Amino acid sequence: WQQHGEKNKLLELSLANARSYAHQQKAKWMKEEIIPKESLENLAEVLKLGKPPKRIECYDISHFGGTGTVASMVVLGNGQPQNSEYRRFKLRTIPHGKPDDYASMREVLTRRLKYLSKPAFTLQKATKKHFEEIKKIIEEEERENLDPDNLTQESFACFMKNKKIAGFIRKEERAPLSCELRSLWIDPDHRKKQLGHQLMYRFIEKNKTVKKWYVYIKESLQKYYEEFGFTEVKAIPDYFEERIKTADKANGDHGILLMLETKKLLEQHRKFAIKPDLIILDGGKGQLNIGIEVLKELDLDIRICALAKQEEEIFVPNQKESIKLPKDSKTLHLVQHVRDESHRFAVSYSNLTHNKTLITSELHDLPGLGDLTKKKLLKHFGSLTGIKNATMDELARVAGKKTAIMLKQQLQANQK
Repeated sequence: WQQHGEKNKLLELSLANARSYAHQQKAKWMKEEIIPKESLENLAEVLKLGKPPKRIECYDISHFGGTGTVASMVVLGNGQPQNSEYRRFKLRTIPHGKPDDYASMREVLTRRLKYLSKPAFTLQKATKKHFEEIKKIIEEEERENLDPDNLTQESFACFMKNKKIAGFIRKEERAPLSCELRSLWIDPDHRKKQLGHQLMYRFIEKNKTVKKWYVYIKESLQKYYEEFGFTEVKAIPDYFEERIKTADKANGDHGILLMLETKKLLEQHRKFAIKPDLIILDGGKGQLNIGIEVLKELDLDIRICALAKQEEEIFVPNQKESIKLPKDSKTLHLVQHVRDESHRFAVSYSNLTHNKTLITSELHDLPGLGDLTKKKLLKHFGSLTGIKNATMDELARVAGKKTAIMLKQQLQANQK
């Protein structure tokens, strides 16, 4: 028996909600059970940590039928859940419909742990002797051509390593308390070590009086800048309109405006500046190896292990054989508890994102409708139902007359 159309979507939505509720019930231990101090001490002994871990972070990956991959981070502090420090991640590098647990784990660990990577560097204003080198770099990277005579010490900050420029930022004031990043470059050899992330943080920290940072870029660079905390601007400020027109004319293409709030970036750094004593990964040797690689790339010394579901084995670095604890071991129960909580948190987020996809799937399936137009329609009308109930004139004001006619025809055809 199979229902079609709206009824089928409602059925899927109900099933997803039921699954989410069932997983939530597994979390009762977080409220009802106290993690014994002895369990933490035994865990330290089993994993050879030296002392009981004060902060434990556990990560899990979840997706819905191969789509909408997400990740979770749950935190235990002295054996107790720190719910306010839980985090969810919508993964950016995983292609739709092509789940990859290893690539997903690499992305989420890098996005969280990069805040702990603190490479040694000097942040300073550029001097005239740097300008020719900076201009050459920009031209090689096919960025905007700059006249060295127009470069000033105020417009650049350099990241120096061994007297060599390994990165730089150029800013330009756009309005009181608002600046634009006109250049952001990191030497390719240093990108994996998150030097760009640290450079951006240090630079913005030194410019705290600036409340908002903008960058106008090609859409292909959006994911790169999102890694620093930039998000797409919905309403373009008046003082940026002329700048955008000039840039579009010069490039012969339309770009995208992103914005980052100083307060938000500094707060994120503050929250993620706490170093965990132990990282637990949901998975086996493969996930553990990914974790080890990320820690090595970021030059971090953090103890890590992985718990495989099938046999409930614990895998640790530099040890071929897994650790198998007795089924009634309180230490095993501790690791299982935090793993299950991480799984529950990931699954609940996966279901939430899937539900949103179900609600808007009809809109996404319509041919000839771009992503930007879909976002505008959903933002203006609030839901698919709101779009369906809108008049032709209302749709035209948001999406244009031609698109409104096509959209109305398609929605009416789907209802038959």
